[in-house]
Amino acid sequence: MIKSLICAVRVQSVKVLLAASLVAGTSLLSGTAKADFTNLSTGASLTGNIDNNWTVVFPGQTNNQLETIAPGFPSPPWLSDAPSDASHWLVPVQYGQYNAPPSSGSPIDYVYTTSFTLNADQLASASLSGQWASDNNTVSIKLNGGASLGSNSAANSYTTWSSLTTTTTGFVLGLNTLEFHVANLPSGGNNPTGFRFEGGVTSAAVPEPASLVMSAVSTLMLGGLSWKRRLARRAV
Repeated sequence: MIKSLICAVRVQSVKVLLAASLVAGTSLLSGTAKADFTNLSTGASLTGNIDNNWTVVFPGQTNNQLETIAPGFPSPPWLSDAPSDASHWLVPVQYGQYNAPPSSGSPIDYVYTTSFTLNADQLASASLSGQWASDNNTVSIKLNGGASLGSNSAANSYTTWSSLTTTTTGFVLGLNTLEFHVANLPSGGNNPTGFRFEGGVTSAAVPEPASLVMSAVSTLMLGGLSWKRRLARRAV
């Protein structure tokens, strides 16, 4: 009688363990994947007032670093750069807070650049979106040197946001580069230039097979301990 009872308990416990493992595995496979977000906003990663994620290249450039603007300058007319904002204006360190060099000829081209990496899972579902403002207008936006993703033509592009249309193409495995080409128009006097971006890359995180296996094994181990406790209580 006791042997029959123990056998029945074993069979029932195995069924419970298998069912639990199946539920755990199914929930991981069919559950909604958690989204990864790589924040590319200007001013999101600072050491002091230096942005570590963005650099700038321009004619005569000897320092490619960018810094946040001093409080209040030059807003207005630039978009307000309040401390609580999700992004901040950046200006070339080489020129200081207030001035780019005067220019009486062609517009000076400033290339603001950031980079990010994607693994194989992220690459399959990556999308880039956001908004930007610039002084003066942005001539082109390039992802990994491809076709332009957008531009704005107004000389006062620093007064309002321009939207970056969401893109899901042009990404590569590993290191990716995003460039904004900004033209600063000629001026005989003070001629500030700056750039601001708010957005980033979103991708779906896919659970690795190893995670599924570990989940199933953990479920079986916990179930096994519970089964042994039940047998021990019945044997007393």
